[in-house]
Amino acid sequence: MIFIQEEHKGFTIVRFEEQRLDVLVAQELKLELLKLLEGGVGKLGLDLGKVSFVDSSGLGALVAILKKIGSEGALRLWGLTPEVKSVFELTQLYKVFDIYELEQDALSN
Repeated sequence: MIFIQEEHKGFTIVRFEEQRLDVLVAQELKLELLKLLEGGVGKLGLDLGKVSFVDSSGLGALVAILKKIGSEGALRLWGLTPEVKSVFELTQLYKVFDIYELEQDALSN
């Protein structure tokens, strides 16, 4: 799994560099993000701009991270491609996650 991690405006930003967020990478992503949370990170921003496919395993990993963060922290997503955005709409998860079109909008709120 390939991702880039950086800090910006109090957020730890993870730029997911894979085209697929599926069963092959979901568990690894979940474990890496859990390590960040256990290390004291409270605000996560996920750039999903390069992801063109997400399956139930990928969604499950994101939901697990959201639950772990709870109300004390923040998880913001941005850059969803039309294919990924439609999955979030079909599953109604767009109501659960803070989803933004642009990174600057996600990090300014």
